Amino acid sequence: MRPYEKQPKSNEELVALLQSRGLAADSAKLLRILETVGYYRFTGYLYPFKSPNSNSFRPNTTLETAWNIYMFDRHLRLTAMDALARIEIAVRAITTRCHTDFINDPFAYVNPANMPKLSQAKHGGLLARIADSTHKASNDPKIKHLATEYGIMDYPPIWTMMEIVPLGTVTFYFHGLPDDVQKAIADMFHVRPNVFGQWLMALKNARNICAHHSRLWNFHIVAPFTKRIGRDPHLAPFVECLERQPSFNYTTTFTVLSLCAYCMGIIRPESKWKDRCRALLKTATPFILRGMGAPTDWETLALWQ
Repeated sequence: MRPYEKQPKSNEELVALLQSRGLAADSAKLLRILETVGYYRFTGYLYPFKSPNSNSFRPNTTLETAWNIYMFDRHLRLTAMDALARIEIAVRAITTRCHTDFINDPFAYVNPANMPKLSQAKHGGLLARIADSTHKASNDPKIKHLATEYGIMDYPPIWTMMEIVPLGTVTFYFHGLPDDVQKAIADMFHVRPNVFGQWLMALKNARNICAHHSRLWNFHIVAPFTKRIGRDPHLAPFVECLERQPSFNYTTTFTVLSLCAYCMGIIRPESKWKDRCRALLKTATPFILRGMGAPTDWETLALWQ
């Protein structure tokens, strides 16, 4: 360990620093960007242009190039979040229905016997998460009604609980469900439960990236998919995209977008989301597409037709 000795710099000093490292930029424009976006966030878009083992940028690195990637990434996050939000809502609704179909008890999750995939400690952790979310939502009319009319303070009925807990808790909840409930949920998407659990983790991570306005275009999501996800004919277009992923140690942005397109085709087949996403991807430069993990012939893939 060594002491952290960096001191804050003014935006004017940071402009000079970036220019000294080889960034070709109009000082006034760069200053406005640093004032409204922030040095730390914006320089993430300059990182791919750094020379190896150096803080300097490669020759001909311009502010306009980085800013265009930043703006593309902004539109990409907004587009992805539109699909991710609708998929998340559908997963919450499907999970509620499937659990109550198999176990006719609105408070089934409180009994550890109804969450057999969780150890005693993990089940206790799930209940703690749910109670914490319930307390944080204490001003929500639904939660107030349960408290005043029924004295329910910690563990609301599953249909209410699914509306107030974070997506991470929904994902954790899925992994604890009985086999037959997991299968009923995963069957909606034509995959095995273990595959759907992987999908939920990747979608959750992508959703959090978008919600926190972080870089999405070249982010490697640490929620790897298995390459063999099943042979159901419905899966074929997505499998074609997945097989083009350069590595299976992580999940690329293009794979997440392809998964969104696949899921949207199931929950909202009338949606034009895929058309909007395809139109956005067509504006991307080859450099951006490589960062996303998109193959050069992505437009010819059946899912994106």
